[in-house]
Amino acid sequence: MCISKGVPWRAHAPDCGRLDTEVLIVDDNSKPAIARENEAICQESGARYVVVKTNRGAAAARNTGIAGSRGEWVAFLDDDVCVTADWHARCQKVLHGLPANVIGVEGKVVAFGSGLWDKEVENVNGGLYLSCHMILKRDLVQSIGGFDENFKSRYPSGEDHELAARALLRGDIVFEPGLCVRHLHAR
Repeated sequence: MCISKGVPWRAHAPDCGRLDTEVLIVDDNSKPAIARENEAICQESGARYVVVKTNRGAAAARNTGIAGSRGEWVAFLDDDVCVTADWHARCQKVLHGLPANVIGVEGKVVAFGSGLWDKEVENVNGGLYLSCHMILKRDLVQSIGGFDENFKSRYPSGEDHELAARALLRGDIVFEPGLCVRHLHAR
């Protein structure tokens, strides 16, 4: 799942060629021209597209995606990350056969630049639980109430860390450095 605001989805779209993969794009109130472009791209690629009419923040957009998803796992990818060409295949491999105690996977996030913001969104050793690149069991996330929508900041506000703290009470979230995305510069 990608959460899009202001950037056409095509630039960051993973190749999800397997039939057992659902792609759901939650557009958190983009400008109309971007929304139309995102919708057209989703129609072309078979992704489901949900537009949130009022910007309520990342936590609410992620909860909208969780509620609309149907799979066992929900992969969160933000509109400012680019996946590697083999991301989907690696994702399938990582998720296959995980022990029952594993309720999530955090992927590696490599910063595109070297500025302060770039370092803030980088996760090269694990343990940061950045929702720009995290995979969680959908039923678990729903059972703990999803992301806390009181986190509404446009900048890192901790909704991902807070959710991870609650989720870790139910099982393990493992770090998988081979599952990698590149985080783009802040605009």
